[in-house]
Amino acid sequence: MTSTNSQPAVSTPQVAVNDIGSREDLLAAIDETIKYFNDGDIVEGTVVKVDHDEVLLDIGYKTEGVILSRELSIKHDVNPDDVVAVGDQIEALVLQKEDKDGRLVLSKKRAEYERAWNRIEEKFNSGENVEGEVIEVVKGGLILDIGLRGFLPASLVDLRRVKDLTSYMGTRIEARVIEMDRNRNNVVLSRRVVLEESRKAERSEILSKLEVNGLIERSRNPKDRRQLTIRLTETGRENARIDQAARIRFRERAFSALTHDEREQLAEMLEKIRVTWEELDD
Repeated sequence: MTSTNSQPAVSTPQVAVNDIGSREDLLAAIDETIKYFNDGDIVEGTVVKVDHDEVLLDIGYKTEGVILSRELSIKHDVNPDDVVAVGDQIEALVLQKEDKDGRLVLSKKRAEYERAWNRIEEKFNSGENVEGEVIEVVKGGLILDIGLRGFLPASLVDLRRVKDLTSYMGTRIEARVIEMDRNRNNVVLSRRVVLEESRKAERSEILSKLEVNGLIERSRNPKDRRQLTIRLTETGRENARIDQAARIRFRERAFSALTHDEREQLAEMLEKIRVTWEELDD
């Protein structure tokens, strides 16, 4: 009689839903690996490729964005290699969620614009100056790079209208924001107001030195405090012998800081005052 040894049956373990959580938990776990972007979002990423017409940006979450060359800088016709390099960490603004290749369409210059606008607006409200490089000469003025494109009208470049603006290309200029319009993306600057304030301070210093040295005296019209009268003192009259070279040296420095009316008032006096700028600096 043949005996058969029976082996115990081995059961296959069943995976329960509870071992990995509920369906909602699973979807939530998957969702955490996906990053959703909206138009206008500012993202940060690493430059992974630079071509002549575009730059690829790795922003994580297995997501890649593309920045067209025209969206790299507020300057026109820039070479991407002059703006970014592989490995750079940069910010960019989402222009479009997806192009035909499924990539985010980004803009570096728009992200910089958003950051710069808030900063420039604070300076505009507080009356602070801004500084930027002249990047273009356009009809009617200059374009400054102040983080965004600032327009400096030709009439506000200097105290007198400048005929040839090309000499300002590539130079850095300090100016005051006098107008901002977010809807029109318009920022208007004035260098003239900065120069006027500087000249006013220098003018006040010069007149104070002349006064301290007893050469002139100043008085204001009690009915109109803005009207200033400058008179030569007795000391000024006594110092009536001055050689022409010293007189010219003083006038070149002193007169450049005075208004037209003040130059008219001092013109005759300084012909008689025996004083040089070096003596006033003592």
